[in-house]
Amino acid sequence: MPENFEHICVFDTGGTSARSIVKKLRALGVSSVLIGADKIGKHENTKGVIYAGNGIVLKATDGAQEAILSSPVPVLALGANAEIALKAAGGETEGIEFEKKASHVEFRESRLFSTLTEGDRYFERLPCVRLPENAIEIARADGQAAAFHVPEKNLFGAFFTMESNDPDGLKMLENFARDICKIASDWNMESYLEFAVSKMQAAFPSSSVAVACSGGLLSTVAFLIANRALGKRARCVIVDTGLLPKGEIQNAEKAIFEACGREITRLDAKEDTLLRLRGVMNGREKREIVYKIIHEKIKELAPSSILASFIGNFSPTDGLFRDEVRTLGRILGLKEEFLFKRPFPGGGLAVRISGEATEDKIKVIKNADGVFESEIRSSGLDRKLWQYYASLIGTEAGEFVILHALLSGSHASGYAYRLPYDVIEKTVMRVMEICPDAEGVLYDVSGRWAPLFSL
Repeated sequence: MPENFEHICVFDTGGTSARSIVKKLRALGVSSVLIGADKIGKHENTKGVIYAGNGIVLKATDGAQEAILSSPVPVLALGANAEIALKAAGGETEGIEFEKKASHVEFRESRLFSTLTEGDRYFERLPCVRLPENAIEIARADGQAAAFHVPEKNLFGAFFTMESNDPDGLKMLENFARDICKIASDWNMESYLEFAVSKMQAAFPSSSVAVACSGGLLSTVAFLIANRALGKRARCVIVDTGLLPKGEIQNAEKAIFEACGREITRLDAKEDTLLRLRGVMNGREKREIVYKIIHEKIKELAPSSILASFIGNFSPTDGLFRDEVRTLGRILGLKEEFLFKRPFPGGGLAVRISGEATEDKIKVIKNADGVFESEIRSSGLDRKLWQYYASLIGTEAGEFVILHALLSGSHASGYAYRLPYDVIEKTVMRVMEICPDAEGVLYDVSGRWAPLFSL
């Protein structure tokens, strides 16, 4: 719920850079919210706006130029978005100076570039521009304007992009947030926890609340916040569908008891889950069925419930990055091993099985996944990898266990990690020993964050 703080809206116009800018702003102590281009023009509680990304979505959005010019708060347009902002302000582009290269940039006197004098910046493209009469050139590269400011509109544009290791870019963001937008630097997990507790107390002044826990980090932290806010009026509930990873429920029970001395209520839905998944082949349908079962079970137990990490009306971890949730978990008493547990899909192991999720298939994938997790942990790779898991695919030749290990990439894909051969070898030997019905074990190097059959 970062939007409840004074914040910067970062409009995502395509690509992955907008998400990175949100993370950089929050690291500076500035609350920021990632917004889709379909919500351009909405500025509730907003102190400033940044347009970031490849610009494709912004170009296709009706009313985008009008929204840029009519913004009641300062606007910063980066990369391709700066060209759109320039045209909105009455400027023109007249060809391209160069594309996809770094160039030396000289910064002029401007609040946006305060304390910066010069440096190399990467440009996807530097257009040859004619600035409107009411615009000021505030940076120059290769004889062309590299950034501009339209004072009467409080509009800033920079044709270069943010980079991953970019202290000058970080300073530019800080200048925009603090000096131009005058936003308070009060974003940290201590203040957020205080806010989340207060909001929950106001939302549930006297009623009891069941917090649906998946056994994962997000829902566990959600319960610990509810426990701090409501005490024993908050109850942690896990619906055991039989689709959670091996040891997941026991690990969650241990983590929560160690953190706050509370116990978990476990609701058994294994038979119902198997029955309702019978004949279901599509990953999305499986996921919806599992969500519905969890929803129904929780509602039977408590009409007022926070369905954290599932079909939530309200979850105190909404809008937070995983690193921020880890910091919250640390404050609330979770151990480091639990804080770095791997993310897991809400539909459970069913969406990691191609075709029907039968009892036998679930047993195979649960055992194989448990073996793979233990080998990754014992090799010390669990903190290095973004995601690692096993899936099960059926072929005419039989069923194969597929191992996946990825380094972080975008929200849609990662990079396949080159696992040491001894880790693969130990995993394969153990999997084939406890899963004799599996035809073989394969290693996926495609880099997909999830098998296509699970989507």
